Amino acid sequence: FHSFCDTENIPRHKCLQRTEHLLCAFAVSCMGSLARNTMSNQMAALKAWHIYNNAPLLGRPHLCYMINGVTNLAPSTHKPSCPLVTCSMLLVLANSFHLFDPFDACCLAAASFTIWGQVHLGEILSPWERSFKPLLVIFWHHLHSPLNANGSWKCHLPFTKVAKSKGEDVVICQQWDSSDSISALLSHLSINQIPPKLPLFSYYTPHWDHWHCLTKKNLLTCCKKEII
Repeated sequence: FHSFCDTENIPRHKCLQRTEHLLCAFAVSCMGSLARNTMSNQMAALKAWHIYNNAPLLGRPHLCYMINGVTNLAPSTHKPSCPLVTCSMLLVLANSFHLFDPFDACCLAAASFTIWGQVHLGEILSPWERSFKPLLVIFWHHLHSPLNANGSWKCHLPFTKVAKSKGEDVVICQQWDSSDSISALLSHLSINQIPPKLPLFSYYTPHWDHWHCLTKKNLLTCCKKEII
């Protein structure tokens, strides 16, 4: 609001008066440039600023109509949907990755686990390479196998988007092609030899002689590179 007043060369004493005409002009200045929620947040902040300074918020009917008009003309924030991930994409990854490479093995295991387990990446991966929150990622001991004669595995997610800290169980069913999540997991665990105290989706880096957590950013970057 103060930036708007400075841009329009409105004297400071008139800014402090906060007339309905001035508030409507401020609302109109945001027309077509701010999203609906952003505009609403700005007006809420302006109202809170009035309350903090023990000043009345002038302008009721005209300002309300003006705010409604501005929000109706707000630019669309809808983003185009991302392409669907298909089994054929997993097969491309399985055939493109170097499965004896610690990082590639970890990426394939995480990708197939995410698809066949129908989980969010944020529910199984740490957002940081060199640190993690134990209550928000999965470890080797969260896996339970097998559940049946078909070789299905169960995995407990300690934290999910819906259940929060209550967690949920997911079942990973065995697939009969190279996109099989269970085979990818076993290969990943065999190659990376992850210590029990580290997240399940970690990979060994020989150059640093250390393990790093697989992040969402690194996984998606690697997958896009191979598919595209």
